[in-house]
Amino acid sequence: MEWLKDEWIAVLASVAILWVLGRVKPDWWADSVTIAVGWVFADVLLNCIFISGEKGAVHIPILGTLIQDEGYNYLAFLGGIIISSLVSAVIFVKILVDWLASTQHPVIMGSAFVGGLVFLDLEARYYGPKKRKHT
Repeated sequence: MEWLKDEWIAVLASVAILWVLGRVKPDWWADSVTIAVGWVFADVLLNCIFISGEKGAVHIPILGTLIQDEGYNYLAFLGGIIISSLVSAVIFVKILVDWLASTQHPVIMGSAFVGGLVFLDLEARYYGPKKRKHT
């Protein structure tokens, strides 16, 4: 499948697959969209607000602390996962559900939103401007 090597084709393919899933199995589509949106927002919150760092040191930006002991790193990471997942589920997924309920074509809009959101997350995390310079 040579054509899937192009990221834009892959995004469009994922939107199409989600759209078909939404037409055939609406409950599965809703679960898939909720999981994808919840994951991206929780991941962004976790990595931008709660946990960051390199070379064995965990930085917790909201506390302004640098923790080096692995036990503290673990507890900070676990706490960040729980808090960011709850915030994502309560706020972002609720906003998405309300928005989709107000649109005429919720399946295609939700599918396109997920495709774009995952693309942006992948770009920011792995292919961003700083990372593309080195390739």
